[in-house]
Amino acid sequence: MGKYVLDGRYGSHLEMFGINVGEALREAGAPEDLFSRHRPTLEEAAYYRFMDAVGSQAKDPQLPIRIASADGVESFSPPLFAAYCSENAKTCCERLSEYKRIIAPMRYRTISTERTVEVEMAASGVGLSLPQFLVESEMVFLLHIIRAATRTVIHPIQIHMTDPPTTGDLSRYARCPIRKSGRNRIIFQRTDMDKPFISYNEGMWDYLAPELQRRLYEMKEGDPAAMKVRSALTGLLPSGRTTIKDVASTLGISPRTLERRLAKENTTFQQQLNSTRELLAKHYIRNTDMSSGDIAFLLGYQEPNSFLRAFTQWTGLSVSEYKNTTTTQQPKNKTPTTLSILKNPIEERSE
Repeated sequence: MGKYVLDGRYGSHLEMFGINVGEALREAGAPEDLFSRHRPTLEEAAYYRFMDAVGSQAKDPQLPIRIASADGVESFSPPLFAAYCSENAKTCCERLSEYKRIIAPMRYRTISTERTVEVEMAASGVGLSLPQFLVESEMVFLLHIIRAATRTVIHPIQIHMTDPPTTGDLSRYARCPIRKSGRNRIIFQRTDMDKPFISYNEGMWDYLAPELQRRLYEMKEGDPAAMKVRSALTGLLPSGRTTIKDVASTLGISPRTLERRLAKENTTFQQQLNSTRELLAKHYIRNTDMSSGDIAFLLGYQEPNSFLRAFTQWTGLSVSEYKNTTTTQQPKNKTPTTLSILKNPIEERSE
């Protein structure tokens, strides 16, 4: 989604905790003086490299917690402050789901039920993974602003991470178990998420909302239609919404308009759907231990056999053959995931 504007204070914030920001930027392939510039920006891949480099310097397992829970972090940017001014934690997460992408190449996805509120954090690009340091920091930050805004030590039911930390520091801070999973998500009790924020400020929200909408609109307008379709599909596929009507509705345009825009880019909706499914399927096979049935579910297929046939058409290989070709390249943090976990997160609650 192009370049992301960073808050210039973030560099000095990291330096307060002993991070050599210039070195981290250099490792990311970015200018060492980036944060001193009027409008510091990073592309998605460079942003992830930077966060990886920061994480490699954080030898103290407490450091991500201290960095993300420091006083004043919620004021670093309008989207974060808008979330802090929300009526409650549920609305806070919904605003982060809408506006987080303005300041970072990642997606928040909030799912609310009568019993729980689940927040999933994922990379904005198809087939990409969030750095561990970024995931841990984001989860601590979310907990920090909820606790600060409610004056209550709210703790989640569970935290799921693709690459959980090897120490128990995050679990102790969150006061909940952390499980290895195929997705990064944090699950709260709905009653906790409905508690009122003492920082609630509707007037400030009214002031910030038009500017946030303008910046979001500019970002969306600047993207090719094909990229918008792939981004929308990434969030829609697990719920089985796979039609051009579903995607057009998400983008706020008509299916015919979407077809015309894709045609101008010499592609079709079906080509983008197939491409997105193929990229995601390869990512799940390489980086998780999900079964073919689980992957089929996440890609919006009603029958696993339909996915298996499609995968063979895309790659010329069966799923097992493709898995064998990537075995030597698979990361050490492959994660077991089951369909029951995806469908019934509340039932995973530890004793």
